[in-house]
Amino acid sequence: MTARGTTRGMIKSLLGLGVEALNQLNVGFIAIDDAGGLLLTNSTAKHILSTRDGLEVTSEGTLSSTHGPLLNLMNTSVAAWPGNSHAHSRLFSFPRSAGRKSLTVIVRRVVQISSTQDSDAPAALVFILDPELPTDASSAELRQLYQLSSAEARLARLLMEGKTFDACCEELCVQPSTARMHLCHLFVKTDVQRQSELVSLLFKSVGLVRMEPRVTMRNSGSGVDNKGNRRVASFRRVESGERS
Repeated sequence: MTARGTTRGMIKSLLGLGVEALNQLNVGFIAIDDAGGLLLTNSTAKHILSTRDGLEVTSEGTLSSTHGPLLNLMNTSVAAWPGNSHAHSRLFSFPRSAGRKSLTVIVRRVVQISSTQDSDAPAALVFILDPELPTDASSAELRQLYQLSSAEARLARLLMEGKTFDACCEELCVQPSTARMHLCHLFVKTDVQRQSELVSLLFKSVGLVRMEPRVTMRNSGSGVDNKGNRRVASFRRVESGERS
């Protein structure tokens, strides 16, 4: 294998680990080309797209909005960026059906380093945040991250779920003074000073401990299948002991 091939293999492995980490945080990830066509998706993005509420994949295989004037905004937003543009990221809010919170979508333009055009190279990276997806952070994971006590970890998990301080006290069956003591301990152990900073830090960190050391990524590859249809690359976990 050439040095260039080895480097590409390492990049793919690192990309797979990054995609898996986003899965653990329930963040959807999609790599798209200039026309909005899907090159790679993680399982969280696939779940969001399968509902066809807010975002969907069109019959042409491109990413699009499902509501009114936002149709094809993703495609236009990527194609409209000139190569020398300094605006590398754009933020969108995609409405969904009545009673459901909007999707928050961040589109990050990929700056091509090489002048050689690669048809499989992504034009943009899309990150999808669904506020209705559960955080699913266990107390054991939070204890592992910051050496928290059981009570501190339970309070941290409730705060990540969006519970108010009073609701946390009620669910934990503790007095406010006791909960405030646990909260102060959380601030010290995580080196933050505000509750909002604490929750933000926990969301950013909890996915790291879910990356088991013996997990590898299987890449299905992209290209064209035997029927002439474009195949989208995807990654999935292969646990130790599972057949590859």
